[in-house]
Amino acid sequence: MPDLFRMAVENATALDLGYGAVCRRADPTRLGLIERFADRVNRDGAVSLNMRVLAAISFLTLEEHQNIYDWAAFRLTMSTQSEEEILRAGLRGYYERRMVFDGYFDQARLFHYGALTIGGPGATTYGDYCLVFRNQFFEGRREVAYLRMDTLRGYAKTNTWK
Repeated sequence: MPDLFRMAVENATALDLGYGAVCRRADPTRLGLIERFADRVNRDGAVSLNMRVLAAISFLTLEEHQNIYDWAAFRLTMSTQSEEEILRAGLRGYYERRMVFDGYFDQARLFHYGALTIGGPGATTYGDYCLVFRNQFFEGRREVAYLRMDTLRGYAKTNTWK
């Protein structure tokens, strides 16, 4: 199984080289725009996490973000339901696609999903509440991998991660 975190680390050099190549090929009138955009992402980049009200309360109480597997493990200690039943209830119509996507990767149970934002309220369609965190919030935490699209709407539907 592929390790997404290892792939992200290995891809960092390719991204740096790709950015350099884009800058070298850019029309001089657009180069400043590209550089300003990159500077803005580095300076103002933040991560938005969408969640339902109970997940937001849990986050504010525990001061940590639980992914769906963390949440299910916690619920399992207080329930007679199986982990699968709890996950199905929590993921609703996304259960099958989440299992397909996560089943492809090693360590998928460690994934926490968010969206990169450089201003504004963050994504508005993935939960009742959207919490936005500065990148400093993630310093000293697990590795971060950025994907180019929604994992359930893009990758799990079209297998474009292969």
